[in-house]
Amino acid sequence: MGDATNNKDLQAEGLKDQAAAKAKQSAEDVKDSIKDAKNNSRFNNP
Repeated sequence: MGDATNNKDLQAEGLKDQAAAKAKQSAEDVKDSIKDAKNNSRFNNP
């Protein structure tokens, strides 16, 4: 919306929101990777 209205505050808020969403997704990806590694670990399979 900020680009369409040329509103710098809205542009900055949108970029902030995008960065927060990317950070949250990255944290979830790391969490999933750790869980997968634990489940696929050779130490879990006797």
